[in-house]
Amino acid sequence: MVVTYPLEWALGATAFASIGFAAVMIALLLVRGRARLVPGLLPLLVLLPWVVICGIGLHSLSQGVGYVQRLGDLASAATAAVYYVNARERIDARLVMNAVVVLWSSVVLLGLVAIALPDARLTTPVSLIVPNGLLQNDLVHQLLLPPLAEVQQPWGAEQPFNRPAAPFPYANSWGAAYALLTPVVVAFLTTGPSRRVRLVLSALLVVSVYPAVQTSNRGMFLGLGIAVVYVVLRLALRGRIAAVVGASLAAAVAGAYLVLSGAVQNILERQEVSDSTGTRSDLYSATFRATLDSPFLGWASPQDDATIGYALGTQGHAWTLMYSYGFVGLALFVLFLLGVALRTAAAPTTPALLLHAVIVMAIPLMWFYGLGTVQLLVLVLVAAVLLRARSDGEELR
Repeated sequence: MVVTYPLEWALGATAFASIGFAAVMIALLLVRGRARLVPGLLPLLVLLPWVVICGIGLHSLSQGVGYVQRLGDLASAATAAVYYVNARERIDARLVMNAVVVLWSSVVLLGLVAIALPDARLTTPVSLIVPNGLLQNDLVHQLLLPPLAEVQQPWGAEQPFNRPAAPFPYANSWGAAYALLTPVVVAFLTTGPSRRVRLVLSALLVVSVYPAVQTSNRGMFLGLGIAVVYVVLRLALRGRIAAVVGASLAAAVAGAYLVLSGAVQNILERQEVSDSTGTRSDLYSATFRATLDSPFLGWASPQDDATIGYALGTQGHAWTLMYSYGFVGLALFVLFLLGVALRTAAAPTTPALLLHAVIVMAIPLMWFYGLGTVQLLVLVLVAAVLLRARSDGEELR
């Protein structure tokens, strides 16, 4: 599911491939017999039937497409978490981190390709067999005919902003994935891989800064900043002075690069001509007001608002949950993340601490970025790794 995501993207199969993998895992769990849960997973599992119930609010085919996509993403992520918890003999934390490293490497390399070919768009095999009417749906169009980059030139901009998106539909999705995956890659590096692997990944970490900067994603930088500060403070409390100094120097170098490379200036320029902050503020306010009209069941799926120009319930996973599944749906997911963060806060080893930073980062990040198929999957898998380690006394090293 994680490793194969770039291939699924190239085939145009991201909308349903994860459901196929989930079906296989469910079959294996049924063959195995009794499945166990670990404390902390329940809110996520309760959210699933609640989303199904909220489906009564659907009133159009276009809404139904997005609803089914999000339900499938949630069901696949929850299934993967339960499967991991029950596969202790076959799947360990290191295997999960290996898979994330492969995915992260693909994201970085495709980001570089997107910079070189910003106007390219894939024609996937699945798009050739889907009815043209369905391709008119914006979500379906972006998934089956994905662009390598988002090319934006707001009125007043002197030149277009070429923002890497591959292997995702949007540049913000690339930024969210990079923010969530990078701490896992660093965690993997602390587990003692071979010297060759360390050198390759370290070099790729340095190279990855370039496509990350080109996305101009403020939320991505905010999320990574939160993760760095959190890890540094926790290491300092443990007396890990050398690690604190190393992390602080790396953060300082990255910050200097952002300024000297013009990344900060690019973000400010894009903000000046696009006013995305003001648009988001209006969208969030309208989303909240609309949710008050259906506070428990929500509206099943985001809906277009002609006065704002964006669909209500978008531009952030938390807002999608709130609008689509009411305050109950939002509360269940927040309870899940907060529960994982609190239950696994001890994070006794450095890899565990870095994985815990993913959960801590995701809590504010989800208010600004949507969590697509693989972003949600990785987040839930990291939570499952931490919860199983705590429940079973596994040491993440």
